Order: sequence, then structure tokens, then C-alpha cells
Amino acid sequence: METPNKGQPIDYSYLRRMADAITALETNAKTVSAKSSILTSSDKSASDASPNDLVIVTRYVTMQLPANNVTSPTPGKVDFGNKFIATPVVTATPIATSTTNDPEKVTIAISSVSQNEVQIVGVSTDGKAREIGVNIIAIGYKKS
Repeated sequence: METPNKGQPIDYSYLRRMADAITALETNAKTVSAKSSILTSSDKSASDASPNDLVIVTRYVTMQLPANNVTSPTPGKVDFGNKFIATPVVTATPIATSTTNDPEKVTIAISSVSQNEVQIVGVSTDGKAREIGVNIIAIGYKKS
């Protein structure tokens, strides 16, 4: 698709071609996403997977991090509610719960992931006690 030259008026046929190109792109994107998946597991392969086989579970938890816990991280556990048939892909992100808790001075790590839960640990890197929120996102194959 060509673009108009500087100073050239935009005409109806040009706008129509642009709208048709956007519609074709949208149609193709829907077709591709409905037929493919890049996730694999021992139970399924990419060839027989579909986005319809996936489930996304989100959780928000708060953790109380005591002072001086750098050498002894605070553990936490988040349950997925028996939604997955295999171990999902999981992320954990620290979130500020107030304007004074300095989330950049907190480290959150995933210590283990199973089919039903994720274990996380939190550390206050400056040694001060604080409350921190943690967003958990798990994506995996849903149970039938």
C-alpha cells in the first residue's frame, strides 16, 4: 500500500484501500490465533493445542515482610484452585500497597511451581519492615 505524497489530497479510494487492509489484517489475526499455540507440555503438543485449552488464573496477595529478613526470606503460597492439568507458566510481580512502602526495595522470587500452587519468597532489601502486594499470573492447560 502506498502513502500519499506531501500535499496530495486524500481521496475516497485511498481511504477505502486503507480500511480494507485493516479489515484483512483483523480477519487474518483471528484465524491464526484460533488455530495455533506455542505452549507444549508432556500431555499436549503444539500441534493439538488450542487457545481454547488454556486458562489464565490471577491472584493478588499481600505479604508482611519483617525488618532484617534479608538472610531469612518471608515465604508465601498461592493456590490456583485445581485449575490446571500440568504445571503452568507463572509470574509474580511486587506491587506498592501504600505510598511509603518503596516497592523498589523489595525482591519477590518464585521458589517453586506445581500444578496447583506457586511458592514465593519476599525480601525487604533495605532491612525495613513493610507490607507488599504481589500479583500472580498463571497460564496453563485447563482441566477438562
